[in-house]
Amino acid sequence: MNFIQARMGRSLMTHAANPQPSSPIDYSKPEKECDLVMKGGVTSGIVYPPVVLKLASTYRFRNIGGTSAGAIAAAATAAAELGRDKDGFKKLEQLDQQLGSCLISAPNGKCEVTFLQNLFQPTQKAKPVFDIALSLFTDWQSFQQTRPTKIKLLGWITRVLRENHGKVFQQGANLGLIIVLVLIIVLLVISFVAFSLFGGQPNPLGLAILLLLYGLPLGLLARPIGGGIKTLFSLGNILQQEVVRENGFGLCTGMSGATSTSQGKALTDWLHEDVLNELADKPLTEPLTFGDLKAKSITLQMVTSNLSHNQPYILPFNQPIFIFQEQEFRKLFPDEVVEYLIQTSPSVGIDFEDNQFHFLPIGDEMPVIVATRMSLSFPILFSAIPLYTIKASQSAAKIIRAEDLQRNWFSDGGISSNFPIHFFDAWLPSRPTFGINLTTWKDNQKGIIKDEGSEETELAAPSLEQYSYIPLTPQSKSRKRSVNLARADDEIEPLWQNLDNKLLAFLGAIFATAQNYRDTMQTMLPSYRERIVEINLKDKEGGLNLEMPPELINKLKDLGTEAGKVLLEEFQFPHHRWVRLKLMMGLLEGQLNTIPNIIDRQNLNYQEFLQNQKDKEFPYSEKNLAWIIDAITQLQELEALIRQWQQRKQQNSQFGFEHKSPLDEPDRPILRVTPEL
Repeated sequence: MNFIQARMGRSLMTHAANPQPSSPIDYSKPEKECDLVMKGGVTSGIVYPPVVLKLASTYRFRNIGGTSAGAIAAAATAAAELGRDKDGFKKLEQLDQQLGSCLISAPNGKCEVTFLQNLFQPTQKAKPVFDIALSLFTDWQSFQQTRPTKIKLLGWITRVLRENHGKVFQQGANLGLIIVLVLIIVLLVISFVAFSLFGGQPNPLGLAILLLLYGLPLGLLARPIGGGIKTLFSLGNILQQEVVRENGFGLCTGMSGATSTSQGKALTDWLHEDVLNELADKPLTEPLTFGDLKAKSITLQMVTSNLSHNQPYILPFNQPIFIFQEQEFRKLFPDEVVEYLIQTSPSVGIDFEDNQFHFLPIGDEMPVIVATRMSLSFPILFSAIPLYTIKASQSAAKIIRAEDLQRNWFSDGGISSNFPIHFFDAWLPSRPTFGINLTTWKDNQKGIIKDEGSEETELAAPSLEQYSYIPLTPQSKSRKRSVNLARADDEIEPLWQNLDNKLLAFLGAIFATAQNYRDTMQTMLPSYRERIVEINLKDKEGGLNLEMPPELINKLKDLGTEAGKVLLEEFQFPHHRWVRLKLMMGLLEGQLNTIPNIIDRQNLNYQEFLQNQKDKEFPYSEKNLAWIIDAITQLQELEALIRQWQQRKQQNSQFGFEHKSPLDEPDRPILRVTPEL
C-alpha cells in the first residue's frame, strides 16, 4: 500500500471546484458564553469542528483548551472566535467540508487519497517505515478477525513488507536465493568428493532426488526469508538514522517541502496558512499569537509533555527558560514563524556564543502555531520538538556556549494529560465549561444501560484503551450508542475490559491506565460528568486510522453535529452550577471544620505563630507589621465563623453541606493542594 502516490502532481484542491453554498447560520450575535475543552485523538479530531459550529451560533467561546488533536481544534476555535466578525466561523465551515474531501480518485471512482490523509506526510527516507506501519495497523484490525494461524500471520507480514519496501525486499530475496544455490552446489561438490574418496560411483538419479528433497523447500523459503531479513534490517537502519537522529523521533515533521512525499500541504503548513491565520484574518507574515487572542478576551491553553523532565507543561509558557535552535526549528515551522520567533525572543541578560540559539517567546508573544505543534507530537508519527535549557552549573553565566545547554524533547500532550477537563475550573462558574470526550467501542465487550420502567438494553461498551463511562441509569434523551451526555446524578461505573490470555491487550492496558487514570476519574465526578458529551467511535474510526474514506469521515462529522445538538438541547447550566456549589461548599466546610480542632489541641496562638515566622526566617516569611496585624484579624474572624457553623450543626445535625449528596457517596472527591496539571 503506497500512502501518497506519484499522481499527487494532479490538482490537490478538488473541493474548491465544487464549493458548498454559504451557511444560513448567523454567527454574529451569540447570546451566551462558554468554555470548551477537547480531548486528543489524532484523526478523531475531525468530529470537533461540527461540534464547535453547532455551539458557535449560541455561545461565544471565552476559554478554550485541548491536547494533541484537541489542541488543533482548540486553536482553530480560538482563531475563528477572534475572526467572528470577519466570517471566522463561516471559514471554519469551509475547512470542515475540506477535511472530508477526496484529493485523488481511482479510475473506478474510489477515493485513493483524502485531504485528511495527505496532512500526514512522512519524509522521503522515512516513507517505507510509515507505509509499512500504516499497512500493519490498518490491515491488522480485519486480519485478526480471521483468527490466523502462525503460518498465515508470517505470510501476511511478508506480503506487507514486500508491497511497501519492494526494492529492498527483492534484493534480500535474490540474496537468499543465491545463498541457497551456493549451498546446493557445495552439497553437490561434497557428495561427488565423498563418492570419489570412498571409491563409489555417484548416482545421478539419487543426486537429483536429493536435490529436489532439499533444494526445492530451501529455494521456496529462501526468497521470503531473505527478503524479510533484509527488509527488517533496512527498516531498523531507517528508524535509527532517519527517524531518531535526523527527524527527532518522528516519521513526519509536519512540514511540506523538498523532503515530503507529496505536493500538497502537510499539517503544520496547513494549520499556519489555511487555518489559524485565515480564520483570524491575519497576514501570513504575522503569526497568530496568544496576545492577539487575549486582546479580545479569549484564553487558549494547551498541554505538552517534556519527556526530558518527565512532566507536562501548560502552553503558553510563562517564564523564559526554554531556548530554540534556529536551524532545527526551520525543519519544523514555516520561515515566517521562525523569523517572528527570532525577532520577539525575550531579552533576559544572557547572550549565546552561537547566534543560532534564541530564547523562545513566552506568554502573549508566543505564536499559537508553535504551541499547537508542541501539543500535537504523537510519538513516532510526528517529530518531537527540541528545546534547550541552561545547565544548572552555568545558571549564573552571562555568555552561554552550546555545551552549556541541554536538549529537552517535547512530545504529545496526550502522554501526560489527554483530556484536561480541569482547565478553567471555577468554584462557582459564571458560564459552562463543556468537554468533548472521545471513546472507542469494542464489539467484543458488553455493557448494560438501565432505565427505570424499561427493559435492560445491551450495548457494545467502550474499550478502556480510551477512558470512558456510560451512565447506568441515564435520564437524558440522548440514550444512544454514539453520542451521550450524562446527568450529574447518573450512576457512573468504570467499564471492564477482558485481558485474559491477551499479552498485547495487557501491555496496552498498562499504558492506558498510566496515561488516563487521572482524566478518567475526573470525568466521572459530579459537576464534571454532566458537562462532558461523549462521542463513541468504532475500532476503525478516528485514532490512527489515517486511511478513512470520505464517507466514513463525513459520518464522524455527523456525530460531531449530533454532539453539539445534544449539548444545546440537554445541558442544564442551573443544575450544573447547583451541583458545583453544593459540592464545593461541602468540601470547603469539611476542611475548615478541622481547623478549630487543631487550634484547641495544640493551643495555637496566631500572634505568636506569625511573630515566629517573621523573626526566625521561616520560608516565604512576611516582615510587614501591618500585614501581620491584618492577617491575625482575618484568622480570628475565620475561626469565629467556623465555630459558628459548628455550633449551628450541633443544634441541628441536618444543617451544613458536608454530609449531603453527592458527598455522601463512597467515592467522594476531596479538596487538596495539587499542581495545575
